[in-house]
Amino acid sequence: MVELKRELCCWVLCLVLLGTVAASAEPIYLRNKPFKGPSSGAGKDTMVGLTAFAAAMDLVVTEQNGSKVAYPKDAGTVTDFGINEPGHVFVVGKEVRSAVDPSGEVMVSLWDAAEAAGARVVLNRDLGTIEVNLMVKAVTAPGSAAGAGASTPVAPLNINKPGQEVTIAQHLISGKTNIVVFGAKW
Repeated sequence: MVELKRELCCWVLCLVLLGTVAASAEPIYLRNKPFKGPSSGAGKDTMVGLTAFAAAMDLVVTEQNGSKVAYPKDAGTVTDFGINEPGHVFVVGKEVRSAVDPSGEVMVSLWDAAEAAGARVVLNRDLGTIEVNLMVKAVTAPGSAAGAGASTPVAPLNINKPGQEVTIAQHLISGKTNIVVFGAKW
């Protein structure tokens, strides 16, 4: 009976340990979608597959002189990146840490590659996830000075007079959070 309890205890302990090992890799979300490529490591040491990362971030991967190069799709067809050293990986012109996994897939540091691509990486400890999102470019509000960026708050705008009909769509500012307050005095 004692042996059975010991054996059962060992099995439960093994299952618990295996469960924590399997759950130790944080799920990765790129642009609010689950990452579907290979990944290894955890936290800031996370490595991801270059081709899957590039596809999720709208980058094109090419090879030049033995080095992998990922650049934005909207950059057109770029033929010469000026790279003469083989065995390196460049994302949007910046060299990133890389390795090759046993299956031959080129892996890159998630943090380095995301930073090079202009994205922000957040390690969400509450959800146990790693989130990568592109940073939004500053938008200048209509009617404001050209130098005033998105960090300058826009003053409230009263767009009508009592009893007047208003079309709201013409007053919305794209790229901003628009707050519309409807009020009536009866």
